[in-house]
Amino acid sequence: MKLIKKMICISLIMCLSTSFVHAFSFTNGIVRPTGMEIQQNIKNNYGVNIIMPQNISSIDIEECMAVIEYSISRFPEGVIKEITDYYLSKGITTNIIIQNSENNLLQKAAVYKMTNQSANITVNILSNNFYGISDIVSLDGLTLEFSRLITDYLYAKYGYNELKNEFEKLNNGYDYGTWGNGYDKVFVNQNSATNINEDISELIWYAENYPENFLNIDQGKKAIIHKKIEFLAKVFDESFESVNDNTKLWFETIPSSPDYWAVDDINKMSEVGLIPKDFEGKYESYISREDFCTLALNIIKSRIGEDKFYEHFNIVRPQVSLNINPVNGEVIVDDIISEVFYDINLCKNKEDIYEAYTIGLISGLYEGKFEPQTHITRLEAAKISTSICEQFGIDTTDYDEINFDDISELSALEKPYIYFVVNRGILKGYGNKVMPYNYCTYQEAYIMLNRVYVLNN
Repeated sequence: MKLIKKMICISLIMCLSTSFVHAFSFTNGIVRPTGMEIQQNIKNNYGVNIIMPQNISSIDIEECMAVIEYSISRFPEGVIKEITDYYLSKGITTNIIIQNSENNLLQKAAVYKMTNQSANITVNILSNNFYGISDIVSLDGLTLEFSRLITDYLYAKYGYNELKNEFEKLNNGYDYGTWGNGYDKVFVNQNSATNINEDISELIWYAENYPENFLNIDQGKKAIIHKKIEFLAKVFDESFESVNDNTKLWFETIPSSPDYWAVDDINKMSEVGLIPKDFEGKYESYISREDFCTLALNIIKSRIGEDKFYEHFNIVRPQVSLNINPVNGEVIVDDIISEVFYDINLCKNKEDIYEAYTIGLISGLYEGKFEPQTHITRLEAAKISTSICEQFGIDTTDYDEINFDDISELSALEKPYIYFVVNRGILKGYGNKVMPYNYCTYQEAYIMLNRVYVLNN
């Protein structure tokens, strides 16, 4: 929800009032956290203090906090907290300073600065943008400045000279400060070719925000830039306790092929259009909640027919409502999708998540906060797979109990999901363990959902 200036919005209403319907809630009694509560959670979970201007609205606070929380959560779990704890032990606080700017279009969206007392990321509110939660502050700008904070930490923990020497070796004669033929296979962009600082910071930024941009740099072949990412992942492993081999850090940036045991299922899914084009090349990395939901919806729409999907589930397409604030005449733009999860606007395909929630795929699974980039667990994948089967009339209570060694980790309400998907061959264990809280890779997700697709056809 966002306020838009009166003169512009009156004209919008005149033109569009017949095209919009009033918003309604899908929260089912879920209490959304306030912006101040999210702010406190960020401080507690990540050690980052957020300093807000006094004249900011509660709506803008919530939107700011959602973007900040999302930006931090893009990095591997524990990384930002390790950095802020390290600096705090040296008397240095880590702060995000939100400020209104009269001329924000002429200023950088965010700026990072380290001093002897503080590590500050100053963020300008983008008040000239009219709509969209990511417009209140720049997600890209914020993530890039966090990447600069991480780069400084790597210098302190791993060593500036060690990093510089290794990167210069990896550059293989492509010098900093210049740009020419072949440089796009070595550097993210011209700015990253400026110096070692920009090179590392922008590699981290792109690996976290735009991993798909790396996959076809050299027609799907491994280029120098991929070797730099692999080296940087190794540096993270050595510099952070929260990062290890199981993190699979930035695997989605490296061109790869599916493992032999996944090839047949993936080929079958590709043949019937169940794998979106921008998923191609993603196999060994962990799949996000959002991407798994997108795949799950593809299964359902393919089974029913996309043209009949909305009619079948008796739902309407997501819409937007315009309402006039009677106090000051300003217009409130109410995006009904954001009523489901306060961070849903940060999804790449938020309509998919809205639809997944509305038809019951994830209702009750995530409450109030979706965290789209969080990796999905095998248990969560089992619940969504079970829900798909329920949509098509399969009796999900028809199963035999299986005594896995780690089944006791689950509650009485969770065990039936695992029993069902294992009985139907959707999910398989590792030896006598089901590992419900392990993350799913893309290729594991493809196999699970292909088995769901076959089961329901």
